[in-house]
Amino acid sequence: EQFARSIARELAPKRINVVSPGVIETPMFGADDEARASKLGKMTANNVIPRPGKPEEVAKGILFVIENEFVTGTTVDVDGGALLG
Repeated sequence: EQFARSIARELAPKRINVVSPGVIETPMFGADDEARASKLGKMTANNVIPRPGKPEEVAKGILFVIENEFVTGTTVDVDGGALLG
């Protein structure tokens, strides 16, 4: 997060942003079976939105920072509220 803030001024007018995904349901967590569903469920149980994210949801965050020309030096957390504890 601080990296984007620090270099955004230096590289202006280029825009610098970061998209930070939380736990996302991908093959990285193993085969699409009960074991994976259980593992992801445990990892996200305390999130405000208690489920893993979808790749499409991260893609929407990326598109947001690409398309919105008034956003720079920021981090978009796509994590289901995991940072809120």
